[in-house]
Amino acid sequence: RTFSIDLKYVDCRYVALLPTNQSAAYADSVNRAAVIDLSTMTVNNKFGTGVDVAFAPSADGFTRVSVTATTSFNATSGPTLRMLDNNTNANAGYAGTGKSVLIRGAQLEYGAFPTSYIPTEASQATRAADVASVNTLSPWYNASEGTLFAEFFGQGSFARALTLHNGTVNQQIYISQESIAQFGGYKDGAVQWQIGSAWGSPVSIAKVAGAYRLNDIAGCRDSLAVITDTIADIPTPNQMRIGASWNGSAGLNGHIRNISYYPRRLTDGQLQSLTTP
Repeated sequence: RTFSIDLKYVDCRYVALLPTNQSAAYADSVNRAAVIDLSTMTVNNKFGTGVDVAFAPSADGFTRVSVTATTSFNATSGPTLRMLDNNTNANAGYAGTGKSVLIRGAQLEYGAFPTSYIPTEASQATRAADVASVNTLSPWYNASEGTLFAEFFGQGSFARALTLHNGTVNQQIYISQESIAQFGGYKDGAVQWQIGSAWGSPVSIAKVAGAYRLNDIAGCRDSLAVITDTIADIPTPNQMRIGASWNGSAGLNGHIRNISYYPRRLTDGQLQSLTTP
């Protein structure tokens, strides 16, 4: 479990964060806790093994603090923030001295790391897709040839890991989860190449590399046989989107371990070597 929350120091120096609820029924939950010194935003103490803490400061003075720990408690036990009189006991009660700490955005999730905050009110909500955009490819992009590489896992028939585009559907070079086109290209709205159907759909983390040059296209996944296309014009993108298609659709709904760009057409042998599992 990971418990994350935004904290800001006022005058209560120490707080304890517990990923599970501390009560009489769960007295051992003190063994899964971290004491935070709010005056310095550092870990002052940990209780139990396997407790990881991370800090992410923001410009408004709050710091998002997350505590991750493996617990054996049932699904109904929630997280706890305890104001402390001192830093010696995460299970100690707070006598109440009129001191304060500012909090917001508490979130509990199953997993080994915190994800972006999902604001909720009266009902559940869905997280917005994490999509990154590069608004210009100048000056590093080579318009005549190149190679794209992505190591990723997506869920969905058209999940895109990486798309070079011009802000429209007409100019695209992409790597995706699609069963027929894990490496594809569009020029002036027309398909120039679609490579991947012979490999079958990825079922786990995949490494896909695609190289392009006028009438010289090649793609490889997980060091399988290189597939080529010798009749293809090269699209003219000027932007890049990571984790989706050109307009934000076809979200990856998965994970990206690595993406790379090479300003030349790598050899077929290099594509196989690059995608070795």
